[in-house]
Amino acid sequence: MQARRHSYVIVLLAVLVTLTVTASAKTIFIENIGGFDATLVNSARPYLSAWIGSIGHQLTTYRDNADYRVRLSIVDVDTGRPFNWWFLLFPLWPIVPVTTVEADVVVTMTVLDASGREVFSNTAGGDASAFIAADFYSRKWAKKRAFEQAFRRVVVTAYLP
Repeated sequence: MQARRHSYVIVLLAVLVTLTVTASAKTIFIENIGGFDATLVNSARPYLSAWIGSIGHQLTTYRDNADYRVRLSIVDVDTGRPFNWWFLLFPLWPIVPVTTVEADVVVTMTVLDASGREVFSNTAGGDASAFIAADFYSRKWAKKRAFEQAFRRVVVTAYLP
């Protein structure tokens, strides 16, 4: 009988803790993801959703019910595949590639509260490159890797009270 009473108390405490955590979580609405690179714009939403979940908040689909609104903009994307002049001195392909792959991405994020005041704003850049066997890496790979780095840099300082 005593064990049964203790199990009810434990279940009741678990339910109360769950309700408290759920009630204290803020809701965030992704207002806009912009930029001129369609592949990065389309792949940015899962990154934002994962970040919102990792800081203990919930994603909402209703703007009016949100405590915060997030705007993400991919400001600049630059990719290149320049000729590797070292290849002329050391023709050891594929270790010394004929070309190298490079990408730079700049991301800016703004968070607004329910009244429209700016709570957080940050801009960060990321870069990616490959040298060893770089002929086998695509610009798309480098661009995605640079975006991931820029996104991590922009959200690492984000604080939502």
